[in-house]
Amino acid sequence: MSVGQTVWDALVRFWLQPTSIDKSGKCSAARLTVGPDGKPISIPHTAGQTPFAGRRLDMAAKNGGVLPPLTALFQDTHTRKDGTFVTPRAEQIHNDLTARVLEEQTQLSQQLSPGGTQHPVELGTPTIDRIYEQVAPKNKGKVIGLGSIRQVPIASSFAPRYRGPEDDPVQLRAKISRLEETMEIENSENDVIFSIIATHHPDIAAVMSNKRRRREAATAGVTSSAAGAAEEEELTAEQQRTADIAAQAAREAGDLPPFE
Repeated sequence: MSVGQTVWDALVRFWLQPTSIDKSGKCSAARLTVGPDGKPISIPHTAGQTPFAGRRLDMAAKNGGVLPPLTALFQDTHTRKDGTFVTPRAEQIHNDLTARVLEEQTQLSQQLSPGGTQHPVELGTPTIDRIYEQVAPKNKGKVIGLGSIRQVPIASSFAPRYRGPEDDPVQLRAKISRLEETMEIENSENDVIFSIIATHHPDIAAVMSNKRRRREAATAGVTSSAAGAAEEEELTAEQQRTADIAAQAAREAGDLPPFE
């Protein structure tokens, strides 16, 4: 496609305007600016004129509506058609991000299976996005590589709103697992106390056993009811009071050590 002489002359006049020369100089300086590591701050991308937020939504549409993490978006917008990165710095940022994600996955796997067989854990998009913002280099308060995408609202129909790392399902499961382990330890300790009380105070043991059955029945039958939750709480408090009385009686009989 050739450009007519009239169009060419108009372009030359535009390029020679003071405003055009000033803008060209600023853009050139920005491309050549280097960071503390001596490498250019600017990283070219392959997204063309499509905004990063739009590119992310396009990727979600192709993946069944699942919003991709920022790490996947960075790789998609900074690699050529042959899969190579546009610059060595872009590849280094991607490698650092990948290593950090794997590190956190390994830590969570160890927390979920302490001392046992580790099960692979996949981090959710909110957690990976948080890692991206922590690891990726920044310039003037903005994360390098994805522009202002974090300030662009993402369609809520693709993913729930991100509130914080404590809302990540993986971390919630890890917290539940730790609570279950704590409950098992407490139940074992209570069983020891109950066995001592049952030996020396069978009447108190019978009362505690009856209350335990009532609590278990209430928990199994009304877990989705607010009234059931209140009843369970009341039974638990009453059982604790009974256990305290029984423990005190056992201590007075010399079966348990006194309080420190």
